[in-house]
Amino acid sequence: PHHGSRSSSSTAFLRRVRPEYAVFTVAHRNRHLHPSPEVVRRYRLVGAKMLDSAAAGQVRFRLHPERGVEAADEWRRTGRRWWHAPVQPVAERG
Repeated sequence: PHHGSRSSSSTAFLRRVRPEYAVFTVAHRNRHLHPSPEVVRRYRLVGAKMLDSAAAGQVRFRLHPERGVEAADEWRRTGRRWWHAPVQPVAERG
């Protein structure tokens, strides 16, 4: 749905394609208030799992050739920052 503006998808289109996922590419505190509540409602009605880049950061889909989407990983929930890595004490460094 790109960023989720009111015209980004119609109910008829969504019923036809029946998306499993919707990723809204939006900035934190975006001034346009995307995604539109109207668009979120449309995707909810077709049962799509919704993710947004402001909350998720990078979104990575793992795909299987026959089964399709196996998982959708949200970086802010699954990724570790480099500064969160365990620190090896100086005495143990080789």
